[in-house]
Amino acid sequence: MEVILRLLIAATVNLPEADRPGWWRPWQPRIFEAFLTYSLMILQGCRQAVGKTFLAGLLAVVFILLGYRVCVVLPSLRQGSRILLRRILLWMLCLEKSFGLKRRVNNALEVEWTNGGALMALSSNEAAMAGVQGYTCALLIIDESHEAPDEMFASYAPLVAIAMKEGYGMILILGVGGAEDTVIERKKAAGYHVEFWDDKRVAGMDPDWLPYFTQQERELTPEGYDKNFRCLPVRAGTRLVFPQLLSFADPGGPSRTEMLFAVDVGKVVDETVLAVVRVQYPVANVIEFRRWHGTNYVDQAQELAAHIDDNYTYLPYNVGVEVNGPGEGFADILAKIYPFSGLTRVKTSDTPGSRRKTLWIQELQKAAQRGTLAVGPEKERRELSRLSFEITPEGRYVWPHNDTLSTLWVFQSLTQHAVGV
Repeated sequence: MEVILRLLIAATVNLPEADRPGWWRPWQPRIFEAFLTYSLMILQGCRQAVGKTFLAGLLAVVFILLGYRVCVVLPSLRQGSRILLRRILLWMLCLEKSFGLKRRVNNALEVEWTNGGALMALSSNEAAMAGVQGYTCALLIIDESHEAPDEMFASYAPLVAIAMKEGYGMILILGVGGAEDTVIERKKAAGYHVEFWDDKRVAGMDPDWLPYFTQQERELTPEGYDKNFRCLPVRAGTRLVFPQLLSFADPGGPSRTEMLFAVDVGKVVDETVLAVVRVQYPVANVIEFRRWHGTNYVDQAQELAAHIDDNYTYLPYNVGVEVNGPGEGFADILAKIYPFSGLTRVKTSDTPGSRRKTLWIQELQKAAQRGTLAVGPEKERRELSRLSFEITPEGRYVWPHNDTLSTLWVFQSLTQHAVGV
């Protein structure tokens, strides 16, 4: 492995410093040796110091150079975990000439080289999981697994089943501390070899990391530091919408009823999600989620309009579309093909929007605690109850991207007052 690393360091000398691999840190040879020993691996380590991205990227490059297919699964292809994909692609670009390789497939979701090696990017959302039939790989990497629901694992494990049976396959799970029903926490009890490298273990081998850990502990909340540097399981107190989210909220008597429809528009492998909310003041019940995969926004808009028209026209309604990225064009298409009684364009990506998101989350939390916001569909209720968040010392919320949650942000913007107030 030292030969490959030396070649890689020499080949990537002209890359930006952040993308160039360095020499082994004291604990990394041991971890990489474990990669070569165990076919079922978990690397749970503190952020930045352990070098999870470096180690996983180096392993992926080795597999690709040997002519094997590699699949990287991420909670969302919008997230910062795309850093791993970027590193693998940049490193392979630097090595292609030395190994006489060319790319014969090169798109946003898959790159394949002339030796048969390939890299696929997959998302752990439901639509992406439904579309992986027929794919195979030798190395399956689940990145940011502390954000991935454990039920998604059954959809992706078959990708590597043939390689595992023939003795050259591997599953590598990366992450920090997660909720109890995430991939990393569930698989720790399922016979996987675990390399656990928290702040204490790293600093014990290299005391130079102590000032960095001290600074992070000072800047983060206790919950944030426990999760990201001690790699402890997420406590219930940091849940985003709270585990007690109801399946039904009772308005307690006759009240004015309004139907609201919130749309979060997907990109590439992310889904376009419609949330249908029946508001009977002072409560709101999310009664349906409907999802579309891909980027054929014309068909999606037509199907969405027809679904609303066929199922909900007996009540007044309003439709909100988050217009970040492709959402603006989606809203234009929707406005042309069906004259909705109310179409609201919701912007949440600018700075004021980010502040509004924080307020919306706070109101959603309060409503969930009071029992005035409920989510009927079981799958989404479990998904929302599982999400965790962090609060910076400045009071800013830091949350993972989640399509289902995004629809609730859009819904919240449609209401003239906070739900349940």
